[in-house]
This record gives sequence, structure tokens and C-alpha cells, in this order.
Amino acid sequence: FDSVRIEPGVTVPTTVPASGTVASVVIATSSDVSTTQPVIDLDLGPAVSINEAVSQTGLAAPLPTLLGEPQSIHVVQPPASGQIVAVYAASGLTPQSTITGVGALVSVIPANLEEGLFRKALGDEATVRSVDVGGAEGFWIEGSAHQVFFQIGDEVLQDTLRLAANTLLWQRDGQVFRLEADISLDTALRIASSVP
Repeated sequence: FDSVRIEPGVTVPTTVPASGTVASVVIATSSDVSTTQPVIDLDLGPAVSINEAVSQTGLAAPLPTLLGEPQSIHVVQPPASGQIVAVYAASGLTPQSTITGVGALVSVIPANLEEGLFRKALGDEATVRSVDVGGAEGFWIEGSAHQVFFQIGDEVLQDTLRLAANTLLWQRDGQVFRLEADISLDTALRIASSVP
């Protein structure tokens, strides 16, 4: 890939790391994303403590203080090293999602929005735009469900855990954070700014 097409007229260049493997963010539209059935069983595996999750993955804790205590925390794959997913019950700030059945999902994965290929397949009704998340590069995706794919070398891995609702992606210290909830961009930015 030479570039990433996000919206008509917006192109984001990719990078090629020293290892020679292609590394970039690819956001592609797809009419194959089904939005007819909500994903209530998130199939995240057993709950763990945040200390266990951080110890297993070496990742930062994706726990926005604005949301309070998570309902549960999980370590899931892909990638093989794991990602941390925090599940939050519905609240006044994050209503119950018709897609996930919870208030919010906040996750962190060892990746980079410019490195470690990361691809999202968007439904026809989805829009994506570049945003600033407290000085960090980010993307806001809204309008329809989408799925996430990771490419490591030549292998493409599908994150089949859930179809996402409105999603804020942002990068910090070689990690990509993802907030999924039926909320506005302003609310998502407030929540993201409360992740320590």
C-alpha cells in the first residue's frame, strides 16, 4: 500500500519500517459488514484484574476515570501478545449500545496508527475523520457498524470479537486505544482525555 484513503480527498501516507514489512492504517469501505444482529455475547473470555491484564500484555491500562470502574476486564487476541478490553455498563454518559449490549468498550493494542497495519472495514453509512485527542493523532468513525483487521507481515487477522459502534481510535506511545460506544464525538473526546 502506498497510501490510505480515508474519505474522498483525504489521503494519509503509510510508512515502511526498517524491517521492510508494510506498516500502515487502512480504512476501507465494505458492504459485507452486517448490522442486522446485535452482538450481545461479546465472547471476550474470562475476566481478569487490571494488574493481570497489564502484566500479561505490557500495555497501559485503558481505564478512563470519567467512566468509573469497568464491569469487567479481559485479555484477548489478536494479536498473539494480547490486547486489553475493558467493558463498561450502560450509564447516563454511555447508553446501552444496540450493537454490543453494553455502555462502552475501551481497549488498547500494541500498534501504531502509522505502523503495524491496522485495517477497518466500514459499512456504507459510516464516516471517518481525523481528530486530535489531547495532542495525539486519532480517528472518529461513526454511522454504521465496522470490523477491525490487523496485518502482521503477510498475515491478516480479523478481530471477530464484536462489531463496533461509534469508535474513537487514538495513538499514544506505540499503543492504539479504541473507545466504542453510542456517543457523540465530544463525549468520546472527554472520555478519552480521562485515560491516564
